[in-house]
Amino acid sequence: MSIDFTLYEIIDSVKYREKIQQLYLEFSLYKKTKITNFCIGICFKDNKKYFLSNMPDWAIQWHKIGGSRSDEVFNLELMRNRNHYIPRHSKYDFVQQFLVEREEENFKYFDTYSLIRRHTDCTFILLALHNHKVIDPQKIHDDTYDIFEDFCIYFISNMITKIIEKNSEYKSLPIFTDKRLLTLTIKNGLIKETKKLTDREYECIKLMKNNYPPKLISRAMNITEKTVRNYIESIKEKLGCSSIFEIYEKSIQYDL
Repeated sequence: MSIDFTLYEIIDSVKYREKIQQLYLEFSLYKKTKITNFCIGICFKDNKKYFLSNMPDWAIQWHKIGGSRSDEVFNLELMRNRNHYIPRHSKYDFVQQFLVEREEENFKYFDTYSLIRRHTDCTFILLALHNHKVIDPQKIHDDTYDIFEDFCIYFISNMITKIIEKNSEYKSLPIFTDKRLLTLTIKNGLIKETKKLTDREYECIKLMKNNYPPKLISRAMNITEKTVRNYIESIKEKLGCSSIFEIYEKSIQYDL
């Protein structure tokens, strides 16, 4: 099949196929999870997208054409407020259903689940596939996502040079220069802490995101300004922030 690369924004999966497969085998992803294929998408804030996958070029092309209409991997708008997505739960129209069925029947690529991991620098979309339709994709997600996260960290860390080489304008982004930050983002490290936030603290964060100062927050929430400042200090402690600006950044990153 001839490849029309104008269909994509950027895909280097063919160029780095040997390196990609080497990392897949070194990590023993299949042995640990039975995941046969993967696609890692990096979506930058200027809407530029970069994909790396161990699917052959013709499958990537097909997946790009069909996937852009059928699942979350290529549609950021549909992923709002989600940390993972089961493509099989989509309601497809006729064309979408046709594309998905062709991908599965002809190419034996079955989208099992995707992970959505957000940072202020970019959003990662991490898709796990099998070469057969799994009975319970949600259970597969629950049983394997932790290992799949580890693989994605391993893979991205070992491909950083190649990623930056093709996306030099982003070479100074902290997500690419600080492995701890990359790990924290992929492992959803902050999510555990956000669960400790109270409803009133969430309400306070939402007002802060709308540029409300403490005085206006106190009026909107019908509480004293001192209570607002206590909320802010509590939020800082729970989210590991040292300033209101950091709270603002993390609230965007994790859709609080």
